[in-house]
Amino acid sequence: MGEERGRRGWTQEQFAEALGYSLKFVQRLEAGRENMTIRTIASLADTLGVRLATLFNKPRTKQPGPGRPKKRIRRIKTAAG
Repeated sequence: MGEERGRRGWTQEQFAEALGYSLKFVQRLEAGRENMTIRTIASLADTLGVRLATLFNKPRTKQPGPGRPKKRIRRIKTAAG
């Protein structure tokens, strides 16, 4: 979905507005942290102007786009170890 959005030069904010969804929801969708209903997937395809099946294709890009860096967990050394 993010690739199709990027091909059109849309920001997440522009895409969210075109869909009628919140920016946070679109961010969660693209990050894979939100489940989608068939209705949502159909709406995404319609807004992007692609066939529904296109959204089920493997991403063409090998690396994820820039985003917030993952949090690093620091291990605290204890007296025992």
